[in-house]
Amino acid sequence: MTYKGFEGYSPIIAYLSQEGYGVNIELREGKQHCQKNTPEFIDESIRYARAVTDKPLIVRMDAGNDI
Repeated sequence: MTYKGFEGYSPIIAYLSQEGYGVNIELREGKQHCQKNTPEFIDESIRYARAVTDKPLIVRMDAGNDI
């Protein structure tokens, strides 16, 4: 259930490059705050990206992750 009482999910997805190659994804509960476990997800995603490229990485996040 979401925080508004509906069935739903709050996915978090990491893509690599403009082509949108999927690097990491989690299908989270709808009521989960977008920042919960996000640092761990980012670290894991960067490790996955580093396994396929040594190019510079840019991390772009939703405004809910404003720090």
